[in-house]
Amino acid sequence: QIDTRFGLDQAGGTWAGGNSFVGLSGNWGRLVAGKHDLHYNELAGGIGAMRVRSLQSLLGHGIMSEVNGVAITPRTRSNNVVMYNSPNMSGFAVQVAGSTQAGGTAAGATGEGAQAANGSKGGAWNATLKYANGPINAGYSYWQNNEEGGNGAATMVMTDQRSNRIWGRYAFPMGLSIGVGYDSSKYDSDATAGTNWVKRNAWQLTGQYTMGANQFYLQYAKAGDTSGAGVLDSGSGAKAWLLGYDYALSKRTNIGLSYTTVKNDAANGTYDFFATPVGTPAGAKSAQWHLGMSHSF
Repeated sequence: QIDTRFGLDQAGGTWAGGNSFVGLSGNWGRLVAGKHDLHYNELAGGIGAMRVRSLQSLLGHGIMSEVNGVAITPRTRSNNVVMYNSPNMSGFAVQVAGSTQAGGTAAGATGEGAQAANGSKGGAWNATLKYANGPINAGYSYWQNNEEGGNGAATMVMTDQRSNRIWGRYAFPMGLSIGVGYDSSKYDSDATAGTNWVKRNAWQLTGQYTMGANQFYLQYAKAGDTSGAGVLDSGSGAKAWLLGYDYALSKRTNIGLSYTTVKNDAANGTYDFFATPVGTPAGAKSAQWHLGMSHSF
């Protein structure tokens, strides 16, 4: 698979910028090697997301995937991944992945061997357990990154990180589904590994109602104050809302409208949309309207 991105408002594109890999699959499962999303995107699929959406409207990709502005994973696909996906076993499925180079090799990113005399000492791994059967969708994902060269290295874009997230969704017969997700993440903010872990807990609640060709969405997420960050602990949380509507023009074509807002705590909150800073100083509030159409081939 080669997933190549392009932009209508800019010259050129990114060859194999998305999930791109080679591998084998069979009744024993799937084994691939290449570039692949890990951990950060699990909430969007597990507790529900709009059919027509921008990446910035996914709360699971926003404040649920960062620790007061520091992105976990960092909210993008990891490089040099070897991943195994088990077959479906009565609704259960397991995913195990490792990466020797999660940060990538682009300018300003951590690359294999980029840190002086450290070779392949760094690396990340991810383990996920999912259950989907009938009206129930649930799962757990763990992420760990040990940054090559250590925190504070000249080309560092990631840090030593640990993250746990759990989610569940239930679909009622009348067209209503309710989902809840919980994320506990931390990163090491000090150049000396393991000396100053900054942690925060966050949770997300989603509701979706389907009535014929119409789908209505309401989502809420809240990040608590950090711990272990000294003066940044107090007033370092944030809240986010999404209100959305989709209409199915056909089985493959949908149009949608959504409104998303992120409101930081006034003292020290610095949360943002997915890969889109909301500005400074701390306590900034940002909102987004999105109108779009999607067609699946």
